[in-house]
This record gives sequence, C-alpha cells and structure tokens, in this order.
Amino acid sequence: MSDVGAVLGRLAGRTVQQAFVVDDIVTAKASMERSFGPQQWFEFESTAPWVWQGREVRCDLQMAFGQSGGAMIELIQPLAGEGVHFEFLRDRGPGAHHLGFFLAPDGDLDEQIELAAADGFPPVMQGALGGARFCYLDTVAQLGVYIEIISDPQGMMFKMMPWWRPS
Repeated sequence: MSDVGAVLGRLAGRTVQQAFVVDDIVTAKASMERSFGPQQWFEFESTAPWVWQGREVRCDLQMAFGQSGGAMIELIQPLAGEGVHFEFLRDRGPGAHHLGFFLAPDGDLDEQIELAAADGFPPVMQGALGGARFCYLDTVAQLGVYIEIISDPQGMMFKMMPWWRPS
C-alpha cells in the first residue's frame, strides 16, 4: 500500500483549507456559520473546464469561501457536468471532500504531482482559474478525503477574500 505520509510530509505546514461538497450551498453556509463561525463569504460560480480521468470535462460548481480561525472553509455545490465533486456527492453524500495545501509562490505544481504519483497517489482531477491551478490527489482510501494541491503564485484566492488571514 502507498504511504500517504510522504506526500503529506512535503506539504507539511501548508494546510489552510477544509472543503466540503454540499447539495445546497445556502443551507450549508448557515450550518457552517453556526458550527465553525464564518461570517463573511466570497461566492462565485465556476464554469472553468477541468481534466478528469485524462479528458477535459465540464464541471460547473457553485463555490463559497469563508474563514474559521486560521482555516479557509470551502463549500462546493456541483451544478452541471461531471467530475470528482459529482461522483463524491453521488457515492458518499454531502461532507468533507478535501484538504487543501497551498504551495509557496515559487512552488512547482507539476513537480508535486509527479512526486505524489511516484508515491502512489496519481492526480484524479486538475483545473485552473485565473492564475491559480489545482490538482486533486487520490488519497480517499487512506485519508477519507482527497488532497488538493493549490498553486496560486499571484495570490488570486487571497485577493478575492481580503478579510481572510491565515494564522
């Protein structure tokens, strides 16, 4: 069996995001506000293409980002298309989907993907939004969630949420 510790060791100290796939983002936001405390959200609909299982797919998502302590909370409601978000919701229902790890601004996402694949955790789905790139690694069997590696060299995600401050 592959050792997820090697992947986590390379990303240590960079966990800043806990993401949940939901079937109703309005209800999920209210629940998160009661349980985790985010009071501000940045919301948008993403219609950017993704690569899933080696092919480009449509994966339209309603997304909301909030803050709880030093953690970014991400809510994802699949809207149309296909991909890991739809598959997860269909097979497991709403719940914790991935842990997000931001690379340093000079970090090399492609290198991290290659290293993770060599450790037995191939990329499952990849996408981009503006200058940011994202890759989900297949760690569900080991962790119960995916690992998402995030490359955001221009800090686009933090610019969208000027109130967000990691601890």
